[in-house]
Amino acid sequence: MDLEEFCIPFSSLKHGSNPFHFKIDKTFFEFFNNSTSFNGDLEVVADVRKETHLLDLRISIKGSCNVDCDRCLDQLNIVINQNFNSIIKFDHVEHEIIKDDVVYIPYESYEYNIAFLLYENFTLSFPKRNIHKENRCNPNQIEIIQQYSHNNQENKDEIDPRWNALKKLKEQ
Repeated sequence: MDLEEFCIPFSSLKHGSNPFHFKIDKTFFEFFNNSTSFNGDLEVVADVRKETHLLDLRISIKGSCNVDCDRCLDQLNIVINQNFNSIIKFDHVEHEIIKDDVVYIPYESYEYNIAFLLYENFTLSFPKRNIHKENRCNPNQIEIIQQYSHNNQENKDEIDPRWNALKKLKEQ
């Protein structure tokens, strides 16, 4: 996969609605050195509405993605269904400037790569915590977690004998 396939050649587009279709998979996220390993197939439909001095992007991302569960580390399938809008305005700027949902690009530009917009909006919409629904985690892993957390709790209740000696000094 090459990020060039996410370029929209707006200089050759007709005024009005222009649909684009893209596919996103694991290799897309590897370009951004993401620490979270996303593995799935996503469909992107971008409706680019060209006007005289701007482009109105209406983007839809749909599909499913497999990630590791944060609790049991088994695979978790997350369904993605996200829509977002972005405006690209032509302006007297030397390079691309992004402010909120508006991207300012030079008048001389003839194409725009939406890969970063897709990546940013996908990762911002992704859950902060990826866990299975209640009672769906791997029971073996949950048992191990409870065993270790129980051992840690017992260790917290025991006071180091050196601290007891210091407490006696403090009480005197």
